[in-house]
Amino acid sequence: MDVQEKQLAACKEEHPGVETINSGNCSDLAAKLREVNNGNLLNVAFVTSGAKAAYDSTLPLLEPYGKLIVIGHPPKPLEISAYMMSDKRLR
Repeated sequence: MDVQEKQLAACKEEHPGVETINSGNCSDLAAKLREVNNGNLLNVAFVTSGAKAAYDSTLPLLEPYGKLIVIGHPPKPLEISAYMMSDKRLR
């Protein structure tokens, strides 16, 4: 999942058969993920961008007890709702 077609194309070239999603062009990411992932959301997600929007769009896509791997650090602290943390049982 990325917003840059160039990155998605490189991923598909290196890993044929892997499903890619342009998150900038997808109106319902959760539905698309469930469509291509046997009805499931993500167990693990890597956020490589420091953009707040990357975190805001990724956290809801995690399954309960999912893991978010932080690689890109945003310049300002993130606000994560207590409800999101509790509902998703984030680690």
